[in-house]
Amino acid sequence: MRKIKLVSLLLVIFMLAVTLSACHCEPSTEEWHLFSYIKKMQFIGGVELELGFSTASAAYPFANADFSKVHISFSAGNVNFVTWDGDALEGVYTCENVGNYTKVYMTFNNGDSVEGDAMKGFWGESRFVFKYRDVQYTFSDQKIEVKETLDDIVKSVKEGTAKSLHPATVSAAEDGYYVKFNDLVTYHIAEDTAAYAIKIAADGSHTILDEILEGEVLSTYNEDANYIVLYYIEK
Repeated sequence: MRKIKLVSLLLVIFMLAVTLSACHCEPSTEEWHLFSYIKKMQFIGGVELELGFSTASAAYPFANADFSKVHISFSAGNVNFVTWDGDALEGVYTCENVGNYTKVYMTFNNGDSVEGDAMKGFWGESRFVFKYRDVQYTFSDQKIEVKETLDDIVKSVKEGTAKSLHPATVSAAEDGYYVKFNDLVTYHIAEDTAAYAIKIAADGSHTILDEILEGEVLSTYNEDANYIVLYYIEK
């Protein structure tokens, strides 16, 4: 109990440090780069899951954001914004300092109005966060380096060098599918499970599947999110 209280106290102290150390941030003084966005994605069977998109990995091969496309900039009361799906918007903005951060009010030429929060943090990085059409965007004054594309990930899976994946066997059942990793670990793919499956051909090409197949796979899962990824590899 003492240990739990100590951890809780340290967490409170950390959050207070973040809040008290942050300061105002006029958005036109920064060159913003996309950090991430959070949106819903559709998986096999129409299952939807809200996920963050930034840089991809073998566990989340689809999660690369398009850093070259998504953009926001401010100057002389004007704002230009390109959404994750390529919608280019122009508009105007105003700012208001609230506490230790800056509230940014944007009105675009299509009539949409959005509020965002900008701040300079004690960690030396500026952040700007807002939600537009059910997608939450986070921009930073630091540029993210994209390390792996989907093609890179597929190549590493095919070569056996991808991290976080484990061999397993997929079997069909009346209540869905079961992915057996070993005698102690089996993951149930039910109707509401967000499953993402890729078939890698012998020549290294790949296909995103719209169904789950029985057979041998490399896989990993996130039980809390009810999500699993399956790689079927042709020999």
